[in-house]
Amino acid sequence: MTEAVLLSIGYLFGSVPTAYIVGRFIGSIDVRDYGSGNLGASNVWVQFGKVTGFLVGIFDILVKGTLPVIIAMNISDNELIIICVGLAAVIGHNWSIYMKFSGGRGIAVAAGALLALYPPLFLISFLTACIGHLILKNGGMWVGIALIILPAWAMLFGVSMEVLIYCLLLLPILAVKRLFPGSRSANTEGSGFSLYINRLIYDRDTASREDWISRSPLDITKGD
Repeated sequence: MTEAVLLSIGYLFGSVPTAYIVGRFIGSIDVRDYGSGNLGASNVWVQFGKVTGFLVGIFDILVKGTLPVIIAMNISDNELIIICVGLAAVIGHNWSIYMKFSGGRGIAVAAGALLALYPPLFLISFLTACIGHLILKNGGMWVGIALIILPAWAMLFGVSMEVLIYCLLLLPILAVKRLFPGSRSANTEGSGFSLYINRLIYDRDTASREDWISRSPLDITKGD
C-alpha cells in the first residue's frame, strides 16, 4: 500500500503542468500552440524570456523531480521503490493526467530525481549538456548525448544497482517521448524517416531550430 501511495505521489507531482499554468497566467496562451509545442521550461524560455523559463525549470527540477524522491527516501528504505518514484515523476511530466496525457520531454524532472538519488551524476550530466550546448549551440543533441553516457558515468562512480537501473530506464522513456511527442504543433518540414531522425537527434521536427521555436498557431494551422 505504501509503495502504491509513493508511486502515485511521484506521478501526480510530475504531472503538474507548470509550463501550461505559466503560459495561461502570464500570456493567456496555451504554450502547446507555440514554438516547439513542448510543455516544458525550454518552450517557456523561448516564449516568455530567460527568467521565466529558468524559474519553471527550477520548479520542475526541485519540486516535480527532487521532492517526490526525497519524500520516498524518508518513508521507504527500498531503493528500488525510490527510483521507481523518480521514474513515475518523469512519466507524469511526459504524459500528464491533468493534460490528457500530453506533456514535456521530462529532462528537468529526470535531472531533479537524479539530484536526489546521486548528486554527482546530476552535476556531471548537467555540465556535459551545458558545455556541449555552449560550444556547438545544439541543446537537444547534447541533452541526448548526456543521457546516453549517463549509465557509463554511473558505473564509473560505482553507484548502486538501483541507481544504475534508473539511468538505464531513462533512455527508453525519454527516447519514446522524443519520437512520439504528441504535440499539438504539427510537423512543418520533415516526413518519414528524416522526421524521426530529427526528433531523436535534435528533439525537433525540422532542420531549422529558429523556424521551429518561433512558430505560432497561424503557422501551425497553415503547416508552414
